[in-house]
Amino acid sequence: MSHEPSDASHYRPRFANPAGRISELENMLEFAKQEIENFRDKWISELRRAERYQVLLEEVFTSFPPVRNREQCDLLKRVSKEIGGEQ
Repeated sequence: MSHEPSDASHYRPRFANPAGRISELENMLEFAKQEIENFRDKWISELRRAERYQVLLEEVFTSFPPVRNREQCDLLKRVSKEIGGEQ
């Protein structure tokens, strides 16, 4: 008794076109490498941005005494909005 399907039109050899499959896998691998590199570049960019903000905030908090009045509070809000990208 054969293990092949009774309808030969549905039968597909396991490795019908190995060269084509290898080429397809190579393309997928190249695409994945590009995606990883793009993600890495974005991650590094965001990390540097966060480091700049940390330095800026350290400067703000070491330069100013604790907030005591509305003007200082407004200044810190403005700095916070600028850091957050709001206008």
